[in-house]
Amino acid sequence: MKVSEMVRAMGFHPVDWGSIAASRDIEDVPLRLMPSWKRPVAVVFGIFVFLWILAFFSFQICRNIQSGQWDENWKNIPLTNFNRVIAITALWTLAFCYIPGLIAAYIQLWRGTKYSRFPKWLDDWLKMRKQLGLLMLGLAGIHACVSVAYITPQTTGWVYEEPTKFQAEVVVDANTTTTNTLTIYNNEFNWRGEFFLSMVLKKKVTISIF
Repeated sequence: MKVSEMVRAMGFHPVDWGSIAASRDIEDVPLRLMPSWKRPVAVVFGIFVFLWILAFFSFQICRNIQSGQWDENWKNIPLTNFNRVIAITALWTLAFCYIPGLIAAYIQLWRGTKYSRFPKWLDDWLKMRKQLGLLMLGLAGIHACVSVAYITPQTTGWVYEEPTKFQAEVVVDANTTTTNTLTIYNNEFNWRGEFFLSMVLKKKVTISIF
Protein backbone atom coordinates (compact mmCIF):
# COMPACT_ATOMS: atom_id res chain seq x y z
CA MET A 1 0.00 0.00 0.00
CA LYS A 2 2.81 2.40 0.86
CA VAL A 3 4.53 1.63 -2.43
CA SER A 4 1.32 2.36 -4.34
CA GLU A 5 0.90 5.67 -2.52
CA MET A 6 4.49 6.61 -3.33
CA VAL A 7 3.94 5.74 -7.02
CA ARG A 8 0.79 7.86 -7.11
CA ALA A 9 2.66 10.75 -5.48
CA MET A 10 5.18 10.54 -8.32
CA GLY A 11 2.36 10.94 -10.86
CA PHE A 12 2.20 7.35 -12.12
CA HIS A 13 -0.53 4.72 -12.07
CA PRO A 14 0.38 1.71 -9.92
CA VAL A 15 -0.56 -1.77 -11.09
CA ASP A 16 -1.13 -4.38 -8.40
CA TRP A 17 -0.27 -7.85 -9.68
CA GLY A 18 -1.17 -9.55 -6.41
CA SER A 19 1.01 -11.54 -4.06
CA ILE A 20 4.38 -13.19 -4.65
CA ALA A 21 2.56 -16.02 -6.43
CA ALA A 22 2.19 -13.72 -9.44
CA SER A 23 5.96 -13.48 -9.89
CA ARG A 24 5.95 -16.08 -12.69
CA ASP A 25 3.40 -14.05 -14.64
CA ILE A 26 5.49 -10.91 -14.18
CA GLU A 27 8.60 -12.73 -15.44
CA ASP A 28 6.69 -13.90 -18.53
CA VAL A 29 5.71 -10.36 -19.55
CA PRO A 30 8.83 -9.80 -21.77
CA LEU A 31 8.16 -13.13 -23.52
CA ARG A 32 4.66 -12.26 -24.71
CA LEU A 33 4.14 -12.11 -28.47
CA MET A 34 3.65 -8.51 -29.63
CA PRO A 35 1.51 -7.35 -26.68
CA SER A 36 1.39 -3.76 -27.93
CA TRP A 37 -0.28 -4.85 -31.19
CA LYS A 38 -3.35 -6.56 -29.72
CA ARG A 39 -5.36 -3.43 -28.99
CA PRO A 40 -4.55 -1.58 -32.28
CA VAL A 41 -5.39 -4.68 -34.33
CA ALA A 42 -8.66 -5.07 -32.42
CA VAL A 43 -9.52 -1.39 -33.04
CA VAL A 44 -8.80 -1.58 -36.77
CA PHE A 45 -10.66 -4.88 -37.09
CA GLY A 46 -13.67 -3.38 -35.32
CA ILE A 47 -13.63 -0.39 -37.69
CA PHE A 48 -13.40 -2.72 -40.69
CA VAL A 49 -16.33 -4.88 -39.53
CA PHE A 50 -18.48 -1.82 -38.80
CA LEU A 51 -17.76 -0.25 -42.19
CA TRP A 52 -18.26 -3.56 -44.02
CA ILE A 53 -21.70 -4.00 -42.45
CA LEU A 54 -22.51 -0.38 -43.32
CA ALA A 55 -21.38 -0.88 -46.93
CA PHE A 56 -23.36 -4.13 -47.18
CA PHE A 57 -26.59 -2.42 -46.13
CA SER A 58 -25.85 0.63 -48.29
CA PHE A 59 -24.88 -1.06 -51.56
CA GLN A 60 -26.75 -4.37 -51.37
CA ILE A 61 -29.77 -4.18 -49.06
CA CYS A 62 -30.91 -0.56 -49.55
CA ARG A 63 -30.35 -0.48 -53.31
CA ASN A 64 -32.21 -3.73 -53.81
CA ILE A 65 -35.09 -2.43 -51.68
CA GLN A 66 -35.27 0.70 -53.85
CA SER A 67 -35.18 -1.25 -57.10
CA GLY A 68 -37.57 -3.94 -55.86
CA GLN A 69 -35.31 -6.68 -57.21
CA TRP A 70 -32.92 -8.76 -55.13
CA ASP A 71 -30.49 -9.76 -57.86
CA GLU A 72 -28.29 -6.65 -58.07
CA ASN A 73 -24.84 -5.89 -56.66
CA TRP A 74 -24.37 -9.24 -54.89
CA LYS A 75 -21.35 -10.05 -57.03
CA ASN A 76 -19.64 -6.87 -55.79
CA ILE A 77 -19.32 -8.10 -52.21
CA PRO A 78 -16.01 -10.03 -52.48
CA LEU A 79 -13.98 -7.36 -54.28
CA THR A 80 -15.70 -4.00 -54.78
CA ASN A 81 -17.12 -3.74 -51.27
CA PHE A 82 -13.86 -5.01 -49.81
CA ASN A 83 -11.82 -2.42 -51.68
CA ARG A 84 -14.11 0.43 -50.64
CA VAL A 85 -14.12 -0.64 -47.00
CA ILE A 86 -10.34 -1.06 -46.96
CA ALA A 87 -9.91 2.50 -48.28
CA ILE A 88 -12.27 4.05 -45.71
CA THR A 89 -10.75 1.97 -42.90
CA ALA A 90 -7.31 3.30 -43.85
CA LEU A 91 -8.62 6.88 -43.68
CA TRP A 92 -10.24 6.31 -40.29
CA THR A 93 -7.06 4.68 -38.99
CA LEU A 94 -5.04 7.67 -40.21
CA ALA A 95 -7.43 9.98 -38.35
CA PHE A 96 -7.02 7.90 -35.18
CA CYS A 97 -3.25 8.43 -35.48
CA TYR A 98 -3.54 12.24 -35.33
CA ILE A 99 -6.56 12.81 -33.08
CA PRO A 100 -4.83 11.82 -29.78
CA GLY A 101 -1.97 14.23 -30.49
CA LEU A 102 -4.44 17.08 -30.99
CA ILE A 103 -6.29 16.19 -27.79
CA ALA A 104 -2.99 16.03 -25.89
CA ALA A 105 -1.96 19.44 -27.23
CA TYR A 106 -5.23 21.05 -26.12
CA ILE A 107 -4.92 19.45 -22.68
CA GLN A 108 -1.42 20.88 -22.30
CA LEU A 109 -2.63 24.33 -23.36
CA TRP A 110 -5.55 24.14 -20.94
CA ARG A 111 -3.33 23.05 -18.03
CA GLY A 112 -0.59 25.52 -18.95
CA THR A 113 2.19 22.95 -18.68
CA LYS A 114 3.54 20.00 -20.62
CA TYR A 115 4.85 18.11 -17.59
CA SER A 116 1.54 16.88 -16.18
CA ARG A 117 0.39 13.33 -16.73
CA PHE A 118 -2.27 12.60 -19.33
CA PRO A 119 -5.38 10.54 -18.49
CA LYS A 120 -4.77 6.82 -18.75
CA TRP A 121 -7.10 6.36 -21.74
CA LEU A 122 -5.28 9.11 -23.65
CA ASP A 123 -1.88 7.76 -22.64
CA ASP A 124 -2.82 4.31 -23.98
CA TRP A 125 -4.16 5.90 -27.17
CA LEU A 126 -0.92 7.85 -27.71
CA LYS A 127 1.09 4.66 -27.33
CA MET A 128 -0.92 3.01 -30.13
CA ARG A 129 -0.11 5.63 -32.77
CA LYS A 130 2.88 3.81 -34.24
CA GLN A 131 0.97 0.54 -34.62
CA LEU A 132 -2.05 2.34 -36.06
CA GLY A 133 0.17 4.13 -38.57
CA LEU A 134 1.76 0.90 -39.77
CA LEU A 135 -1.64 -0.76 -40.06
CA MET A 136 -2.90 2.23 -42.03
CA LEU A 137 0.08 1.95 -44.39
CA GLY A 138 -0.65 -1.73 -44.96
CA LEU A 139 -4.34 -1.09 -45.63
CA ALA A 140 -3.50 1.72 -48.06
CA GLY A 141 -1.08 -0.58 -49.88
CA ILE A 142 -3.72 -3.29 -50.20
CA HIS A 143 -6.24 -0.75 -51.50
CA ALA A 144 -3.75 0.56 -54.07
CA CYS A 145 -2.89 -2.94 -55.32
CA VAL A 146 -6.54 -3.97 -55.60
CA SER A 147 -7.47 -0.70 -57.32
CA VAL A 148 -4.78 -1.16 -59.96
CA ALA A 149 -5.52 -4.85 -60.45
CA TYR A 150 -9.29 -4.39 -60.55
CA ILE A 151 -9.76 -2.12 -63.56
CA THR A 152 -13.35 -2.08 -64.73
CA PRO A 153 -14.51 -1.04 -68.21
CA GLN A 154 -15.62 2.26 -66.68
CA THR A 155 -12.10 3.05 -65.43
CA THR A 156 -10.04 1.55 -68.26
CA GLY A 157 -10.13 4.75 -70.29
CA TRP A 158 -9.04 6.72 -67.23
CA VAL A 159 -5.68 4.97 -66.81
CA TYR A 160 -4.85 3.88 -70.37
CA GLU A 161 -4.10 5.88 -73.49
CA GLU A 162 -6.80 6.58 -76.07
CA PRO A 163 -8.19 3.30 -77.44
CA THR A 164 -8.45 2.09 -81.01
CA LYS A 165 -12.04 1.64 -82.17
CA PHE A 166 -13.17 -0.73 -84.92
CA GLN A 167 -16.60 -0.78 -86.51
CA ALA A 168 -18.01 -3.90 -88.09
CA GLU A 169 -21.33 -4.83 -89.67
CA VAL A 170 -22.84 -7.95 -88.17
CA VAL A 171 -25.45 -9.93 -90.12
CA VAL A 172 -28.18 -10.97 -87.71
CA ASP A 173 -30.38 -12.75 -90.27
CA ALA A 174 -31.11 -12.56 -93.98
CA ASN A 175 -32.81 -9.16 -93.71
CA THR A 176 -31.13 -7.56 -90.66
CA THR A 177 -27.66 -6.13 -90.18
CA THR A 178 -26.28 -4.15 -87.27
CA THR A 179 -23.14 -2.11 -86.72
CA ASN A 180 -21.06 -2.84 -83.63
CA THR A 181 -18.08 -0.87 -82.33
CA LEU A 182 -15.16 -2.76 -80.77
CA THR A 183 -12.87 -0.78 -78.45
CA ILE A 184 -9.32 -2.07 -78.00
CA TYR A 185 -7.00 -0.45 -75.46
CA ASN A 186 -3.27 -0.38 -76.00
CA ASN A 187 -0.87 -1.65 -73.33
CA GLU A 188 0.50 1.84 -72.59
CA PHE A 189 -0.55 3.74 -69.46
CA ASN A 190 -1.23 7.45 -69.46
CA TRP A 191 0.15 9.66 -66.68
CA ARG A 192 -2.52 8.53 -64.22
CA GLY A 193 -1.81 4.85 -64.80
CA GLU A 194 1.95 5.41 -64.49
CA PHE A 195 1.41 7.39 -61.28
CA PHE A 196 -0.74 4.68 -59.70
CA LEU A 197 1.72 1.95 -60.69
CA SER A 198 4.71 3.84 -59.28
CA MET A 199 2.86 4.56 -56.02
CA VAL A 200 2.02 0.88 -55.61
CA LEU A 201 5.67 -0.08 -56.11
CA LYS A 202 6.79 2.52 -53.56
CA LYS A 203 4.25 1.30 -51.02
CA LYS A 204 5.34 -2.31 -51.48
CA VAL A 205 8.99 -1.35 -50.99
CA THR A 206 8.14 0.67 -47.87
CA ILE A 207 6.07 -2.16 -46.39
CA SER A 208 8.85 -4.69 -47.07
CA ILE A 209 11.37 -2.43 -45.29
CA PHE A 210 9.22 -2.11 -42.19
